[in-house]
Amino acid sequence: HGAFFQPTNLSAADAEKATEWVKKQVDRRAPDLGARMDDARDAMWQLEKDGEILVRGENVTSGYFAQPGASAPQATQSAVDAEGWLHTGDIGERDAQGRLFIKGRKKEMIVTPDGLNVFPEDVERVIDTVAGVRESAVVGITEGGQEHVHAVLVTDPGVAVEDVIGAANARLQDHQRIRAASTWTGGALP
Repeated sequence: HGAFFQPTNLSAADAEKATEWVKKQVDRRAPDLGARMDDARDAMWQLEKDGEILVRGENVTSGYFAQPGASAPQATQSAVDAEGWLHTGDIGERDAQGRLFIKGRKKEMIVTPDGLNVFPEDVERVIDTVAGVRESAVVGITEGGQEHVHAVLVTDPGVAVEDVIGAANARLQDHQRIRAASTWTGGALP
């Protein structure tokens, strides 16, 4: 055990960034799983047109136990298609080297009025770096039939929500910008 963990000069922030990068990246070769991306028949993962990650293989579940309100076959049928691909509910994208990056959960993705996708984790990561922010959660709020980015913030006393949003929005792409925010006063977010 001791030989694996070596002391480094990484700051805690750099170590967290490195950990986040590793968690979000899946090498396309995945040799321990036998993935061969040049043969779709043998592929261990692929991206659906909407970006959803599909997986299959001996290491992937072939079905689910019964869930409350549904039978095991119903739960399995909704997650595993006729070709044996498990629909993970995760959205990903492939880079130029063919690596898969996990962007976020499909059900949590916010679709702006312009049809652009916003992943709450991306916005939260920026908000959480603003001074005075203890914690944040980003959700889509629908008003007038259009979904917008809304932030819920836990801040230090005396921190102006408008200042936090202004600082975060200056670092976000236009479609990711926070359109509304509220302050959570019940301690830590649930």
